[in-house]
Amino acid sequence: SLKNLIRDQRRVYFNEETVLKYFTQIAFGVEYLDSLSLIHLDLKTQDILLSRDRSRIKLSEFSASKQLNTRPLVGSLFSYPNTMSPEMFEGRVFGQAADVWAMGCVLYEMFMV
Repeated sequence: SLKNLIRDQRRVYFNEETVLKYFTQIAFGVEYLDSLSLIHLDLKTQDILLSRDRSRIKLSEFSASKQLNTRPLVGSLFSYPNTMSPEMFEGRVFGQAADVWAMGCVLYEMFMV
């Protein structure tokens, strides 16, 4: 997983090119979910898998994902606290922007951890 790769780097940060490569693929994955009216709701580095050659990523762990429909999503029981959007954390109505927030958390972790 991306989490394992970050841990194995032992404080050697990813270069910008690597971060851009992975983040672009994550964004395309979230965009694809959006096209299916799905929200992942638990996007974190542990749920981003890497190919053996580390050139491609895949999103995984869709147990918390929800289909968008006419009913608004409310609550905070869907997500990992470290990547939970403010709306989810406060128990307010949320939507696909929750995954965008989580993407930002993943980006931060790739650069800073």
